[in-house]
Amino acid sequence: MKVVYRFLFVTLFIILFEIIFMSEFLISGQNKKFVGGRIILRLSYRDRIKNYLKHNPYKIGMFEGGECPRGLYYCQFIGTDWDGNIYLFDPIDDDLYILKCFDKNGLFKMMWNPIRANCGNKVAVTRDGYIWVGLRWVVDDRLDGLPIVVYRKEKKKPVMNWYYENEIPKSVKDKIHHILNKVGLKWKRWKELPDWDLSSNDWIVLELISTQKNQVYIKLSAPFLGTDGRYLKLLRILLNSDGSQVLDIQLASARNPYYLSPDGKFWIVNSDFDEERWTWNRIWLFEKGKEKGEPLIDRLTNKEPWADKIILGKAYFPIIRFDAKGNIYLIWQRYPQYPLKPLEPRFKVGRKTIVESPRTFGGEQALVVLDGQRRLLTYLPWRLSSVEHIEEWVHPLPDGSGFYRIEYREREAVIYFHPLPR
Repeated sequence: MKVVYRFLFVTLFIILFEIIFMSEFLISGQNKKFVGGRIILRLSYRDRIKNYLKHNPYKIGMFEGGECPRGLYYCQFIGTDWDGNIYLFDPIDDDLYILKCFDKNGLFKMMWNPIRANCGNKVAVTRDGYIWVGLRWVVDDRLDGLPIVVYRKEKKKPVMNWYYENEIPKSVKDKIHHILNKVGLKWKRWKELPDWDLSSNDWIVLELISTQKNQVYIKLSAPFLGTDGRYLKLLRILLNSDGSQVLDIQLASARNPYYLSPDGKFWIVNSDFDEERWTWNRIWLFEKGKEKGEPLIDRLTNKEPWADKIILGKAYFPIIRFDAKGNIYLIWQRYPQYPLKPLEPRFKVGRKTIVESPRTFGGEQALVVLDGQRRLLTYLPWRLSSVEHIEEWVHPLPDGSGFYRIEYREREAVIYFHPLPR
């Protein structure tokens, strides 16, 4: 019997060892780079609400609204801050939202007063407590400023609302007018435009970033800014935290994008993008004022440390993010690379089922994280998205400790925290 027990014990030990080893291998690969995430926040869906002060903050909006064609209103994960707090832009009715904040453990902290918007897209929180939010305007409001509001952590109402030009600080407004006048442009106002031409003054906040130095970087686009050949011109503004002083302002082409990392460094992206074929093979990323160096991505050689884990296929140009440790986040999107039935997102809201029209929506999304020496830290493999927008799907923590990821499931939205390997 002892021999039998010993044999069974050894056999079970070997099986257990193989299970652990193979699981580690499948999850991490030979270099053990894949780091799984843990759920820190679950948010169930709800319909419109009339009294937002009494609603459960862990329930978020998911409903159809607007005029024909009706659109889907859903809560958006718009960013994080230096303390790891999570900021959600939650609809409570058509074109009416509240900003919510949860801490890094998923506990509710605060919400601010409702504000009219078509949707929210960015947040930047300075270390001295200013919360900058980039929005999309409601067209019927016919506003003439910029789609930006600013909160303080301890105040429910905005301390600045740049929806109207006369509420933008004079020093900022004068600098914008000056740089536009230099190239013969005039700041168009919706109030002066006919109904059919409202889109020509549709400002869009493309970037909103805070730095360690309590600075805020805003990148804006608008059709009336014109183009440089095939590329839009963008307005880039660097401000102090309360928005009273312009530190730098530029009107430049989007051909070679500038990025600002949380440590205050500017980065330039260059590529061999073929305007005729609409394809690219190489991307360079280098700090402003330094040499271009070797390509960050070279699809002709495929020597990247993640080339065997993320096959790009017909991936679009990546969205690039940074943290204060110098880590680089490459956020990828592509159409599915195999025959696939169009996704039909379904969301359970109480007793109702919202069925979105069949589509592949955002296609597939993937993530690659590199350190400052461009070595692979971790990655997320390709996955089919539901309503996760490429800009909102992943949010790096500024301090470099990891990143958040949101996933919209049938009955709830789930936010994960993925720590970066040390």
